[in-house]
Amino acid sequence: MFTTLIGWWQIYHQTDTKICNNGIFLICNEELLKQANDVLEQSQWFHRNSGKDHITILSSFFYGFNGMNRNFEMFPNLKQCNAILSESGKKKTINDNRISFNAMYIVTGCSETSSIPFKNKTHDTIMVGNLHSRLRKNDRFFQDRRDICDWTQSQNFTLKYSMSVCGKGTQCPALSYSRTGFHVRGDSYGASRLFHTLLSGTVPIFTHKEQYDAHQSFIDWNKLSFFLGFGNKEDGSAQNETSFLYELDNVLGNREVIEEKTKMIVENRDLFDWSTIHPFDKYMYMFQAHIYPETRISQSKYSALISPPPIQFEREGNENNDFNKKH
Repeated sequence: MFTTLIGWWQIYHQTDTKICNNGIFLICNEELLKQANDVLEQSQWFHRNSGKDHITILSSFFYGFNGMNRNFEMFPNLKQCNAILSESGKKKTINDNRISFNAMYIVTGCSETSSIPFKNKTHDTIMVGNLHSRLRKNDRFFQDRRDICDWTQSQNFTLKYSMSVCGKGTQCPALSYSRTGFHVRGDSYGASRLFHTLLSGTVPIFTHKEQYDAHQSFIDWNKLSFFLGFGNKEDGSAQNETSFLYELDNVLGNREVIEEKTKMIVENRDLFDWSTIHPFDKYMYMFQAHIYPETRISQSKYSALISPPPIQFEREGNENNDFNKKH
C-alpha cells in the first residue's frame, strides 16, 4: 500500500500524490485502506493468528489522519498487523501487543561522490536545509537552524573551522566533502537528511535526544553520530552562541574520533542503502526475531546493528543451545 503518499495527500492535499486503484471502480486514498482492511477480513492466513504474523507499512499515515480528525479504529484488521510506522506512530495506529519499527527514509546520498576518502574531505561541517517551515505553526522549531547559521558566521568559528553550506543550498557534492553534517529537527524529529548524510560518508550531528527515538531502534546511533544538544537546560543543551561554539569545538576539534566514526559509517553503509537488499532484509529479520524468537541469531557482520539476544532454551538432557549462527 502506498500509505506514505496517501498520508501526505491528506496532510497537504497535493493532487499530484493522489493514489487510486485503476480497476473497474476508481478507489482512491482512504477508500484504498478500507479495501485493504476488507481483503484481510477475507484472508484465512490473516485469521490464522489474528494478524500477529502480518506486516504492513503505514509510514507517514497517521499524520494524515490527524488532519482528518479521525483515528485508526475504522481499520481494525490493519490495526492487528505489525507495522513500519512514522516516528511516534504506534500509540495512534496499531495495537499495543503488536511490533513496530520506525520507517527509514529512502535516499541516494551524493552517489557520485559517496566514496570520498576522509583525508580528501575539505570542510569541517555542513547544514543543508530550509530555515523556515512550510507549516507556519511549526516555524518556531526551525529557530535552531537559523541560530546555527548565525553563530557559525562568527570569527570565533571561521578562524578555526569551515562550513561549506548553511541553510538552503546545493547538497551534492558539498555533503560528501564535509566531515560532519548537522541533523537539526524541522517539522518533526526525523528527516531524510540523516540518511543523505550517512550515505555520503559524513558523520551526522544530532541536536535533540528525541531524534534518536525517531529513527530505527535497531541501529546504534551513538556509534555513527555526535550529539550537540539544543532544547532546555535540564538535558544539558547548548543555550546560546558561546556554549554552542564551545560544544561544537569539542566535536570538530577531535579529528581522530570523527575519522573513527566515518569508518564505522562506511562499514555499515549497506544498512541504509536501499539500492541493495540489506535494509529490507534487516527489517524483516527484526520482525521475525520478535515474532519467532527461536530463530534469533547471535552475531551480525554489522557493528551498528542492535539485534535481539538469542533465546536460551533447554534440550533433552538440559543442554543449552543459543543458536550460534552468524548472519
